[in-house]
Amino acid sequence: IINPKHYLGNAYLENKQWKEAELTFRNDLKNNDKNIWALTGLYTSLLKQQKQTEAEKLLPKIKQATAETDVKISAAVF
Repeated sequence: IINPKHYLGNAYLENKQWKEAELTFRNDLKNNDKNIWALTGLYTSLLKQQKQTEAEKLLPKIKQATAETDVKISAAVF
């Protein structure tokens, strides 16, 4: 199933709408707080807003979620 929130959040990232991307990914994580795509998008949006400390808090979750996949994750969408 393709999650449209990931594509919306990624479109915000591509258009440098960092806050909108952050809100979109946070909203998606309410449904599944271990979703690697949403975590990656949120992490990126936080870094772009220079929220380094907040972004770094996501790293353990990202590491755990990445360990459960065999796909290299480098963006908010596949």
